[in-house]
Amino acid sequence: MKIWERVCLTVVTIIALLPFLLLLFAILIGTYQYRARVRTSVEDYQFMYDGVTEEWNTLASKGREVDSLLGYGKYVYHSYLVLFPRETPSTLKEFYYYWDPTIVDSDFYSIYFTCELSEENYGRFREGLASFTVSNGESEKHLLYDDSHFKYPAYVAQWDNVGRDWEVEEYVLLDDENRTAVFVYSLFRLQELQEETAYDILPSDMRWSEDFSIYDGFKDSTYDTSFLAYLL
Repeated sequence: MKIWERVCLTVVTIIALLPFLLLLFAILIGTYQYRARVRTSVEDYQFMYDGVTEEWNTLASKGREVDSLLGYGKYVYHSYLVLFPRETPSTLKEFYYYWDPTIVDSDFYSIYFTCELSEENYGRFREGLASFTVSNGESEKHLLYDDSHFKYPAYVAQWDNVGRDWEVEEYVLLDDENRTAVFVYSLFRLQELQEETAYDILPSDMRWSEDFSIYDGFKDSTYDTSFLAYLL
C-alpha cells in the first residue's frame, strides 16, 4: 500500500471513530465532574478537616507555593480555617461538606456545621470570637463583626470578591437563643449551600461588605484559638 493510501485510510478511520471518541470524552468529563464528595454525617467532620489538610500537604510536598490550607500560588482558596476545630467537636449537631474537584484551577467547596453549647461555654466561646486577633508583628486584625445583614450576629473571617471573578466566604453566626454557633466556609457555592442548611446563612445583601480577609498578610502571624476548646 502506498503512503498516500495509508494516509487516506488513517484519515477515514479517524473520521469514522470521531463520534465514539467524542462520546468517550464526554463520559470521562462527566465522570470527573461527578466525583464531587458530599458528606452529611457528623462523624465525617474529621474526614473533612483531615482531607483538606492532606491536600495542602500534598501541594506543599510538590514544591508549590502554598499560601493557604486549601490552595496555592496566586489563585488561592485563602483559608487556614482558623475558626474550625482540628478535632471533631463533641457539641457538633449538624454537618455538611461538599467538595467538587473541577478540571479548572479552583475546586468548589462548601463547609457548614453547627455546635450547640452549654450556657457557660457558649458565653466563653462568644467572648473568644469577639477578642480574636491575628498579629504579624506590624499590624493586628480582628474578625469583622456584623449584626445587621445576617439573621444572626456574625463574625466574619472572609468576605472576598463576591459577585466577581471568584468568591470566598468564611464566618460564624451566633444563635444566642439556642446557644448555637453556625460555621460557614464557601468557595463559589454559598447560595447553593443555603439549600442544604437548616439555618438561614445568607445575608440580606451579598455585597454588604467591601472585600475583607483576615488572612491578608497572614504569613508568620500569631493568634490564639484556645477558645475553640469550648466546642470540644
